[in-house]
Amino acid sequence: MNISLLEPLGVKAEVIDAFGQEMEKAGHSFTWYAEKAGSVDELIARSKDQEIIMIANSPYPAEVIEANPQIKL
Repeated sequence: MNISLLEPLGVKAEVIDAFGQEMEKAGHSFTWYAEKAGSVDELIARSKDQEIIMIANSPYPAEVIEANPQIKL
């Protein structure tokens, strides 16, 4: 599965990188972003081809979901 962390969580990069390595060992791809997206269009682009999206406290607009029907979770 393609997994993406779309915003910073206040967690050290080393911790996120270690998590990503574990996901990749399990056969998944993992992408993360150190800064919040600045627009809906940027969220749409970051979500492209991703099946699992992780966010914390930011809204995830319906337009993003509609533009990326492959998202499962």
